[in-house]
Amino acid sequence: MPTNETRRELLNRAKASGFPGSITEVFQAADQGIDLIEQHQMQQQQEQEMQVANTPQQQETGLREQHAMGNTQASMAFPDVQPNQSFNTVGMEAPIDIQKIDNQGHLVESYKNVPPGIQDLPTGPSEGTIIESPAAYQKGGLRNHMMDYLHNAGADTTYANNVMNAVGQHESNNVADKKQDSYKYIKLPPDVNGVVDSVKTRYDGPGRGAYQFEMGTKKGASTAFNRSALFTRDSTSTSFSKFPSMYPEALQVSPDFSGLSKEDQDGLFLGDKMNRGKKAVKSFYDLIKKDGTPPTQEEVFKFWLKNHKQVLGETNVEDATEKQIEKERKKWNSRTKNLFKRGGYKAKHIL
Repeated sequence: MPTNETRRELLNRAKASGFPGSITEVFQAADQGIDLIEQHQMQQQQEQEMQVANTPQQQETGLREQHAMGNTQASMAFPDVQPNQSFNTVGMEAPIDIQKIDNQGHLVESYKNVPPGIQDLPTGPSEGTIIESPAAYQKGGLRNHMMDYLHNAGADTTYANNVMNAVGQHESNNVADKKQDSYKYIKLPPDVNGVVDSVKTRYDGPGRGAYQFEMGTKKGASTAFNRSALFTRDSTSTSFSKFPSMYPEALQVSPDFSGLSKEDQDGLFLGDKMNRGKKAVKSFYDLIKKDGTPPTQEEVFKFWLKNHKQVLGETNVEDATEKQIEKERKKWNSRTKNLFKRGGYKAKHIL
């Protein structure tokens, strides 16, 4: 928790800014490296500068005129948007974020980093206000921040990329918006002969994103956010609020990686691995140390198994049998075989 001195500073800032939430919420967020007061001030400033499309002509034009004039940082609110009305980014010059807030103040639809030229974005069945704003993703972001730290610490960032590419390839084929494929059997009513059959049904499992961090309270995704926020605060003296593209998910009890850019997921992966127990952190640095020897397929497998997978079914890796581990090794080798060559690594992504 924040020190008493920090608490007093936060309390004074909250009063001065008119922060609408509870001070306890501010303290808890600060403990995770998140500055809610700064977020509130940024939002107020954005609202003051935001244009409002009140007339049909303004609503039809949207931000296109601003973008045509080179003002790609403009924001615009569209009040009273009817249910199921679609939006588009035709004529835009830069990506934008699009959010819909219903009349009760709830976020009901959100699109991040929407590129120019998209013609039909559904906004859901609720009436509300659409807000178009510059894409929150900033070039480099958390990923480059973490890579800069590793470089300055004497690690090989190419090897760090090697590890991320291999883990992402194994977990999701490096698909940033991947949702875990899970299946269950549902019993059907008995047929005329009284025979009960079942059907295999797919559903979205808790694993999300390129690295399949799991959703859920205090699950892998939440832990990765917390570890990354604490790392940036304690090791780089940087508030997590400096990376605005992750704000909405960072504040969720059960964050979902599948809505984040691959770059942001890379940064969170690094934060998760760089802020674990001493033994785990050392194993990561040993893997990516600048010694002229790229990590091998087997070395990355062992690191992934102990520091990312961790559980095989319902069995902790430490308690797994050789048969269970060998089964995982075969899957790993099959999925990552094109990345490694002669015991080293075939580079796909160089910073």
